[in-house]
Amino acid sequence: MFRPGKFNSLTAILENLPLETPFFVPNEVLKLWFPPWVMAGNPDPVCLTVAQWAGALFGCSFSYDAHVQLWRFAKAANSNWDTTEI
Repeated sequence: MFRPGKFNSLTAILENLPLETPFFVPNEVLKLWFPPWVMAGNPDPVCLTVAQWAGALFGCSFSYDAHVQLWRFAKAANSNWDTTEI
């Protein structure tokens, strides 16, 4: 379900993600980070929860953007994420 080796690149991205700048991620990449990701055409509920948890670790939300039809991580301007605690 969760591959720590593959997660290191996501960690680096989310640590350095500027406030209010969305990071769009295609399903092909989400399959690598959160396998199996898609089951029966929809995100696997457990994989989705893990992706949301991973984003929350870095003060990011994880949601689907229907306008561009991609999943995205985004860090809100009022994020309380503190790098000194990691």
